[in-house]
Amino acid sequence: ALDRALTTLEQIDARAARVVHLHFFAGMSFPAIAQLENLNERTLKRDWQAARALLAAEMRAGGA
Repeated sequence: ALDRALTTLEQIDARAARVVHLHFFAGMSFPAIAQLENLNERTLKRDWQAARALLAAEMRAGGA
């Protein structure tokens, strides 16, 4: 279910998907990701929040 949700996220918002991969799977901090992606940290955190919401919704829908 998580893999399907991540695939959907990548199709909708590739940047947010990169944020998820770098933070959740690679364990990078938000400041480090912001520097790597050349983004403002607030923008990055908005991407993270949107990605979490989409992933949660996708996983709920996939489990129903």
